[in-house]
Amino acid sequence: AFDDCNANSIPDACEPPLGAIADFVDALLNASNDPFDICVFDDNGDGVVDGRDVQSFVLRSLAP
Repeated sequence: AFDDCNANSIPDACEPPLGAIADFVDALLNASNDPFDICVFDDNGDGVVDGRDVQSFVLRSLAP
């Protein structure tokens, strides 16, 4: 079991903190292979932070 405070089926440990846009852009532009970056920013689950994660990251960041 894992903590999921907002009940979105994503473990809280893998949710980006508020204001994480700069961190996302950094991971995206530097092709980060850091496990934390992948956990937090790999929205489509393919194991890499890339352009295919942008739309879902933006939508998730704008959601209330």
